[in-house]
Amino acid sequence: MIEFLKHLFDSDFMGHGYCYLWKPEIVWLHVVSDVLITLAYYSIPVTLVYFVRKRRDLPFNWMFLMFGAFILGCGTTHLMEVWTLWHGTYRLSGAIKLITAALSVGTAVALVPLIPRALALPSPHELEKLNEGLQAEIAKRRRVEEEIRRLNENLERRVIERTAQLAAVNKELQTGITERKRAEEGLRESEARKAAILESALDCIISINHLGEIIEFNAAAEKTFGYPRAKVLGRELSETIIPPSLRDQHRRGLAHYLATGEGPVLGKRIEMPAMHADDTEFPVELAISRVGLEGPPIFTAYLRDITDRKRAEGEIRKLNEDLERRVTERTVELEAANKELEAFTYSVAHDLRAPMRHIDGFSNILLQEFGAQLDSDAQRYMQRIQEGVHAKHGSPGG
Repeated sequence: MIEFLKHLFDSDFMGHGYCYLWKPEIVWLHVVSDVLITLAYYSIPVTLVYFVRKRRDLPFNWMFLMFGAFILGCGTTHLMEVWTLWHGTYRLSGAIKLITAALSVGTAVALVPLIPRALALPSPHELEKLNEGLQAEIAKRRRVEEEIRRLNENLERRVIERTAQLAAVNKELQTGITERKRAEEGLRESEARKAAILESALDCIISINHLGEIIEFNAAAEKTFGYPRAKVLGRELSETIIPPSLRDQHRRGLAHYLATGEGPVLGKRIEMPAMHADDTEFPVELAISRVGLEGPPIFTAYLRDITDRKRAEGEIRKLNEDLERRVTERTVELEAANKELEAFTYSVAHDLRAPMRHIDGFSNILLQEFGAQLDSDAQRYMQRIQEGVHAKHGSPGG
């Protein structure tokens, strides 16, 4: 190994300057040129290493290092050109050129398969367009979420108002009749069940585009209608959840809005039948609004299955009917009892009238004939007897 290195660094050849006949203008022309080239070549790898260290996120950053390595080798070969002007170490100069050639060929070979991948990288303009698209999508989602939040608050407010109204109705129905109280207790339980159903229900949210195609179908809609989201996206709404009898009406309404901008059902709460995936129909409460976005209109529908509410309302109607029937029956019973009581009162009053006349007459005789003989307490007692007889039955002789 030592012999190889000694042989490599041997200067057993004459310097290259002899070829230039040591003419100063030629020698210094090559010296200055090669030194400047060397400095330029050495500065490039330093710059590339600095750049790679600052931008570690760059793809293929190792390729910059390979470029720096073979450029460093090229600079070294020019430096050896200056050295060999005076020293004939051409073996060392050739070895350095061989190393530079290996680095250059390796870099070239590694660069070829990278070209298609590098060309596939997005340009700064393309990245800017993608960022603009992402910002627009974020803004769109924020507007939709705000619209959903506003409509949910509106629905909750209406549910609370309706619950308060039902509570007020319940309070008005309370009376002292045992049967009616029992009926009202059942009604309150029914209303509590109904309120619990309304409060805990998760609304279905379905969005369609101007072609009537479904573009959003949330988890509550999947559960309510029995369709997986992936299956209904892109399908026509009328063919998915609207009963056959209403499909033409729905299509005409959408076409009328697109033509005139008029939508009678927009912003209103309506009840209508809907169709499950198994073709069964059930009632829903529906509110439709247009999403405030530019371009073709997008509509969002908020649906709630009101099957339980309809059943509860039917129970309430039955309870009210039963209550009215019981009140009517009880009223008839009370009227009959009042008539019997009036007859009994008349009979008792008639039977008591004769003894009262005797008591009144005897008390008058006692006061008129023996009043002077009675003390003040006895006279006061006799006077109270007469006042009592007249207060309860009027004139006993009447």
